[in-house]
Amino acid sequence: LWLSRICKSHTGVINRAIETANQQDLIESLKNIHPADIADFLEQVSHSQLRKIVNSWGSEINGMVFYDLSEG
Repeated sequence: LWLSRICKSHTGVINRAIETANQQDLIESLKNIHPADIADFLEQVSHSQLRKIVNSWGSEINGMVFYDLSEG
């Protein structure tokens, strides 16, 4: 489901950024995606991937993502 809303090129960059712990690529990729779509994505990843994303994203996390997570 989330793959249909998040461009496959974004998911590739996000997955590579997670695997390589490339914080800058992750932050840049997520800036271009709607918070609701990011929330959908985060609901689909494993707990360990979620932890890596949140740790890498750090203080750059868009608060609306958490709002959208809480609505789901």
